[in-house]
Amino acid sequence: RIYHIGPPKTGTSSFQHLLKNNPIYIGITQPRGTQSQKPAYLSVNSYLRHGGKIATESLPDHFIYSEEMIYRAYIQAHTEVFERLAALLRPQDKVIIATRDLKEVLFSWYLERFEDFHPSNFRTAALEHASFEAYNWNNLTT
Repeated sequence: RIYHIGPPKTGTSSFQHLLKNNPIYIGITQPRGTQSQKPAYLSVNSYLRHGGKIATESLPDHFIYSEEMIYRAYIQAHTEVFERLAALLRPQDKVIIATRDLKEVLFSWYLERFEDFHPSNFRTAALEHASFEAYNWNNLTT
């Protein structure tokens, strides 16, 4: 099993698009909402986001899970998400965490958000927009 996670703007959508026709891929489809998600994806995603119980024996032996929004929606709970992920792992499983230098993220992020709002300047956009907290790596160590 391969678990691929990372905040938006780290190449996750491109990776997901590349995998969409792979029979063992259970991750999100891009663009979002274009297909119904596979039951294994829904189970893993719900468990990582909310905890509770997951019937690991019902998961396929081989799959690729990919999701970036896990970072964005649950900023305060990174530690719990990673603890839950660790509980799912078997010795042979792999975890890929996509990262990107913050300076490289900023311009792409700003251009994507520009259609939604018109801040007076780039600094204001980066400091005031709530979704930007997904890139605060200090959240991963708390």
